[in-house]
Amino acid sequence: MSFMRQLGALLQKDIVIRKFKRHYILAVLELLFPLLIWGGLLFALKRLPVKSFAGEEVRGEARSYLPLGPFGVGDITRQHGPAPAWSRLKIYFTPDSDYAKNITEGIFRSGFKTLGFSSERAMITAIDAEKYFYGFGLEFPSNPTRENLSYTMRWPRSRPMMTEIIFPNSKQPRIARESSPDSHGQDPINPAFDYTETHYLWPLMNGIFVEHLNYFKLGEVDLPYMQALPTQKFSYRLGSILGSIAYAADGLVLATFIIFLSSYSKNVMADKESRLRELLRMMGLSDSVYWVNAFLVGLLNALPLCILVTVALRVGLGHVSLLPNTDPLLLFVVVLCYAIGIILLALLISVLVKSEMVFATGHPAGT
Repeated sequence: MSFMRQLGALLQKDIVIRKFKRHYILAVLELLFPLLIWGGLLFALKRLPVKSFAGEEVRGEARSYLPLGPFGVGDITRQHGPAPAWSRLKIYFTPDSDYAKNITEGIFRSGFKTLGFSSERAMITAIDAEKYFYGFGLEFPSNPTRENLSYTMRWPRSRPMMTEIIFPNSKQPRIARESSPDSHGQDPINPAFDYTETHYLWPLMNGIFVEHLNYFKLGEVDLPYMQALPTQKFSYRLGSILGSIAYAADGLVLATFIIFLSSYSKNVMADKESRLRELLRMMGLSDSVYWVNAFLVGLLNALPLCILVTVALRVGLGHVSLLPNTDPLLLFVVVLCYAIGIILLALLISVLVKSEMVFATGHPAGT
């Protein structure tokens, strides 16, 4: 008999005859048990409250924000006094071309003073000439192309970027902390907080990107989803169900393979108890056929469980997914490697443990 014919005969004996004809109830339980686990998880997500009753509060640092724009007068603060801040706000741009004008006016559509300059030097000179300049300059290429988007933001050299005054109401990532009085006193916009200026730059960058696409008529696009770096601390209560599920993900994966591992280990023990390998040697079969068959039996039985775990972790149950951004193929490979590891571990134990101990463990009289 050839190697493949010998292997096919053993696989038919172990999978078709032993598993689905003699122990079909156990085969059904191997697939039903994981479904019960993940189904119970879905039931818990729908029935149990989102927050538990744990009283401890911890600090977290994570926030996500959707892109905003275009900017209007509502994004501009009003200083204390009769004159609103936006009355002095200016957005300069260069060169004074249709491309630069359309982009600038497309972002700042109302309530802003936009002014074009023929050269970069003229724009910078105009910015630095004003003692109190609320605004910035945008420098675009002279010959823009649809394939390349390039620009430079110009800010006053004698003053900070003042973006916390330009966009104080913009729901963008920002660092919130207690404001320390400086030479000018506390922040006039919000005495309780002061905001770093750099966290307001990406709304402007996003607006330039969208207007560039509109200018070249590249079609409608979905605005990019911007996720902030850890910037703002906030409190939340421990014991959230979603957090508990995330921490218990490893245990859920282990529980999925419990019945499979028990059944597979028992079959390996039964083969060793009946001295199947010695019997195959007497029939002229090599040990490689025995070991390859033992491995493939476990692998073929574990594949449905690997697919189930991958779908449960990646696609999720209901509206919850523990690993929503993970590549499904990579996740399947990781789970498959785990299954291969426990199969090889069971085979290694069957080699190291003596036959008498295997008999005492696998035989009903020894339990």
